[in-house]
Amino acid sequence: MQIDSRAITLEDGRTTLLAFLRSNPVGDRARYGTELVFEEWMTNLRMHALHGDPRALVDVDVQAGRGEVCLSFSHDGPAFDPTTFPEPKPVTGLTDAPVGGRGLLL
Repeated sequence: MQIDSRAITLEDGRTTLLAFLRSNPVGDRARYGTELVFEEWMTNLRMHALHGDPRALVDVDVQAGRGEVCLSFSHDGPAFDPTTFPEPKPVTGLTDAPVGGRGLLL
């Protein structure tokens, strides 16, 4: 599945993805997780990598079978380089944790 950010909305991409998943042997849990990853990844790509570039393309390869789903994303934007950002400051609780940043550190 290829998503052209010039002509398709996130909702159109999500609808296409869900139709694909329904036509494959994927359970509800895998479908929900795939939808969540797709929406988060596409939102981050558009905001941070593509910077709203109307010419940018995003390729999404989706493979599904036996209850498993594999998503691969590629895009025309610059690669993310985490070394260009300072290390996040340690937090002691939710009240002093900043909103946003580099996602969930695992």
